[in-house]
Parts: sequence; C-alpha cells; structure tokens
Amino acid sequence: MTINHEFARILENARTAKKLTQKQVADFADTSVRQYQNIINNGADTTLSTAMRIAAVLDISLDEMVEQLKPDEMGIYRKPHNCK
Repeated sequence: MTINHEFARILENARTAKKLTQKQVADFADTSVRQYQNIINNGADTTLSTAMRIAAVLDISLDEMVEQLKPDEMGIYRKPHNCK
C-alpha cells in the first residue's frame, strides 16, 4: 500500500468517526468534493496546505497522521547508519 492510500485511510477513519460526509469535509476544508474524493478513492497527491486544512477539519494533527503512517515500516525514510 502506498503512503497516499494510507493517508486516505487515516482521513476516512477520522471522517467517519466524526460522522461527517465527504462534502462537509471538503466544504469546511475549502476544497472541492472531487479533490477530496480523488485523495480518498485514488490516492491522489495533494498540497500540504490542503492536507493541513482537511486535518484541521477532522481534528487530527499532521504529526498524528505521520505517526499512524509508520514511515519507517513503509521504507519512506530511514536515518543513515552514521546519523545520531
């Protein structure tokens, strides 16, 4: 699974927990429903500002999302062996 799909899963879990529709999230985040659905359904790339607005609507921080992504397990980044 790609990081975009994991990101989408986290957003959808947060959205359903808050009992919001995709349209409500898109409206509150000042983005289009189509863009939100592309992020969720297709794992589309998005800008940091859009991600931050959606996260704010869902009351989840980007730090929390990154923690849930577990980037080390996904091979997204790893510290070089000589880094402390």
